[in-house]
Amino acid sequence: MKRIPEQPDRENRIAFEIVVDAYDAAERAMGWYYYLQDQLQVPVSSLDVTAGSRRRGRSRRPGK
Repeated sequence: MKRIPEQPDRENRIAFEIVVDAYDAAERAMGWYYYLQDQLQVPVSSLDVTAGSRRRGRSRRPGK
């Protein structure tokens, strides 16, 4: 896998917005959870590429 060059702005955002004051792995995971919950728009448009399919779709809601 190709290594992505370090991006200082991205690293600062992770350190100071997402995992700020996280002391262990569980707290870092919760930081990411809440960051993504705030930043992602649901439903997410997607492209199904499994088994050669080129079907456009939307993310599924839980239970559907």
